[in-house]
Order: sequence, then structure tokens, then C-alpha cells
Amino acid sequence: MRNANPRLASDTLELVGNGGSKMKIWKLSVLNGDSHHWKASTYKGEVFVRAISKHCARLLSGLAFRIATDRETGETIAVNPWTQKNLVSCDSIEDERYKSTGEEEALFPK
Repeated sequence: MRNANPRLASDTLELVGNGGSKMKIWKLSVLNGDSHHWKASTYKGEVFVRAISKHCARLLSGLAFRIATDRETGETIAVNPWTQKNLVSCDSIEDERYKSTGEEEALFPK
């Protein structure tokens, strides 16, 4: 994941490097931990991400913790929760533990 960074370009997801430009630190927090969608994630807790945008922070978290799930008959498909605004908040923060320069990546947990 360190060498491939999601960014939206022309309505498709491209994996590109960003040259170490200054970005924001994003804190993603669980809002609804009881949702069945958490079956599609290997982790459920706070995440800190360095990314160019809120959208990219959510995508990076989703990529870092995604997992395939089985579905029972009649059950709705579990979708990765990190991209769902009703399940996870995503706020820009300043935190001395994390630098805003460098590649886009999930900083915590690793």
C-alpha cells in the first residue's frame, strides 16, 4: 500500500505516487460499530491517515482493512464501512505525532 496511492482521476481510481507533497492528517472514528458492514473490515477503531482529501482518506482506510465476507440468503451484502459516512466520521486534524508531508498512507494502526 505504501507505493500505490488511491486518487480519483477522470471518474476512475488511479494508483499514483504524489511526490511527497504536503497533505492533511485525517482521523477516522467509528460512529456505528453495531452495523453488519463491519464484517467487511479487519479492524474497528480509530484510524489516522495522511491523504490529499477526505475521500482519499476513506479509500485508503477501506483498502487497508478490507476483507471478503460471506452472505447468508436474504442478508444484505456487507460493504466496507470506511467509505460510509453514516458508519465512520472523517475529520482533518493537526497532531504532532503525524507529519503532513510524505506519501498517502494509513499511519495508525499499522
